[in-house]
Amino acid sequence: MDIVLVFNGLGNQMSQYAFYLAKKKVNKKCFVIYNTMSSKEHNGYELGDLFGISCEKGVKHWFLQTIYRIHCSDKFSLLNRIILNKFIHKVEEAKNYDFNPALLKPYPLKGLNYFWGGWHSEKNFLFVKDEIKRTFIFPQINDEKCLSFVDKINNTENSVSLHIRRGDYLNIPTDKYYQFGGVASLDYYHEAINRLSQLYSNCVFFIFSNDPVWCKEQFKDIDMCIVDCNKGKDSWRDMYLMTLCRHHINANSSFSWWGAWLAEKNGIVLCPSDFIKDVDTKDVYPEEWIKINTRK
Repeated sequence: MDIVLVFNGLGNQMSQYAFYLAKKKVNKKCFVIYNTMSSKEHNGYELGDLFGISCEKGVKHWFLQTIYRIHCSDKFSLLNRIILNKFIHKVEEAKNYDFNPALLKPYPLKGLNYFWGGWHSEKNFLFVKDEIKRTFIFPQINDEKCLSFVDKINNTENSVSLHIRRGDYLNIPTDKYYQFGGVASLDYYHEAINRLSQLYSNCVFFIFSNDPVWCKEQFKDIDMCIVDCNKGKDSWRDMYLMTLCRHHINANSSFSWWGAWLAEKNGIVLCPSDFIKDVDTKDVYPEEWIKINTRK
């Protein structure tokens, strides 16, 4: 039995669930569970309220979750070595997110196979693209301020979503392998802005960031509109607004990745060449996206 784990962060959860939908096409004995060990990170499990997606519940979910916890716990190391490792396998994605087509097929080892990873490359699920787009339809928005941004974006010919992720990306220790900070630098954003401005003279940049004060200071010379009404449990509305924009300047973030990927308008997507600092992540971004070199 193959089990896809869903955890921490809306963008991650969407990639993980998309990977599950792809695996389900080729392996009917494939299930998805929410890893409750990550429930305190970000906003917890968001796929249910947004898209009506419920992971396995009841006895089956409890059993699969409990077995996974035991398997990962140092307290049961002896039990792991003797019994559990014969029947339970943790299948990890490559650390640089390289696509591995073999992982879409039923895993060859018998027992419970837990698939742990981000699965951000569209190669993992491109063949179920239509199903994914039908699945990830955002709920109706009733907030007046957010609706005003909807109107402004829809009435802007060359609307550009510009995603700047600070906060947690500034606080990640530099000695960790997953170095997400320091990739989408200020130089990267200025170059991306200049490229789009040379192509289109009437760009309006809709800035999505957890640090609006910093953004106002750094980008005061462009025609910008800072979206500042979506926080906490309402942060998903930023992604929805991104999907309405024609062009996109992404951070190295799965959040803006999905904002650009789900967009219906035929525009340009600019992204950092790296997803992780100084790590070759060749499969993360779609081939048609324009990658700006961030190793300078």
